[in-house]
Amino acid sequence: MAKTNNIAEASRLLWKSFKKGNQQAFSQLFKVYYNDLYYYGIKLIGQDEVVKDELQEFFVELWERRANLSDISHVKAYLIKSFRRKLLKTTTQNRKSPVINAEFKDDSGFELSIEELIIQDENRTFNSKKLKALMFKLNQSQKEIIYLKFYNNLDYKDIAEITGLKYQSVRNSMHKALKLLREAF
Repeated sequence: MAKTNNIAEASRLLWKSFKKGNQQAFSQLFKVYYNDLYYYGIKLIGQDEVVKDELQEFFVELWERRANLSDISHVKAYLIKSFRRKLLKTTTQNRKSPVINAEFKDDSGFELSIEELIIQDENRTFNSKKLKALMFKLNQSQKEIIYLKFYNNLDYKDIAEITGLKYQSVRNSMHKALKLLREAF
């Protein structure tokens, strides 16, 4: 827990320095969070070039708006939420509905890869075929919450902020999704 607090505090200090115009702090933010944002974008829309372009534009806009940004306590959650909004806005403007990654798509539109869930889901070993079949039973919201919780190690408060759901709704969705998966095994 102390390590998590140290990382969070370092991120907050980096954010404050970035807001003051420190280019090294901005570069460090880019290096630290680029991969997490990129992989989240790929999971969300699945278009590599679009994600890369939007991510570059996102960081440029972040730099340009730095003086108007607020101090934040959860840098990673803020960046994911902001990037998610940008991606969905862009894909919605370009199409009637957002493009969701076909590799991970089912009827609900958001799915996790089996390998990621196995690694992140409390070190349990799952039968890959059975888990994949069970993932189709989860709704889009549950899949996204599981991805943010276990792949990005975000807490429920941050997930609620990112998804726009209430805190208790996030917890309830997570509980129902995990209960469904456990019962099936």
